[in-house]
Amino acid sequence: MRRYIFVVHMTALILGSGMIGCSTNDVIVNEHEHGNVHEHEHDISQTKVHISEMVRYGDLNISDVWARPGFSGGNTAVYMNLVNVGDETEYLVAVESDICSAVEIHQVSMKGDVMTMLTVSEDVELVPNQMVHFMPGGLHFMMIDLYEDLNPKDDFQIQLTFKELGPVVVNVMVSEP
Repeated sequence: MRRYIFVVHMTALILGSGMIGCSTNDVIVNEHEHGNVHEHEHDISQTKVHISEMVRYGDLNISDVWARPGFSGGNTAVYMNLVNVGDETEYLVAVESDICSAVEIHQVSMKGDVMTMLTVSEDVELVPNQMVHFMPGGLHFMMIDLYEDLNPKDDFQIQLTFKELGPVVVNVMVSEP
């Protein structure tokens, strides 16, 4: 099975103020098992920063959790930051929620002027002391076929299942982008 490493440039990992990112462009590096590294920049100057409480589960820190509003029968996206603060690599192996029929991990990519969204079918690798940044225009959780409307200030739960840590239930607040 091919696994991807999603890493945010370490200078943007953690600032003393607790906010993520120090410039208008974060560099995201995707390193594939075959050793090729692909970089692209994501302009976050127009992206609203969603600050939520940082929660720690074992050796995993979860922060900046939020979702876009959505309509019953439609889809929406969930975003967050995951940081493995342990010494061993961890893997995100499944995601689910009771408010939709399925949750998929998607990666947005640009090829010329065309934006595509691909389903990530491999486990997401969480390398020690590095952050996986689920963000608009990049890696995110896609909630498929919502069972109810999601309006700003609503909240719901999503379950992330990790290879070693097991299931972790995360509270998600709905917010405008």
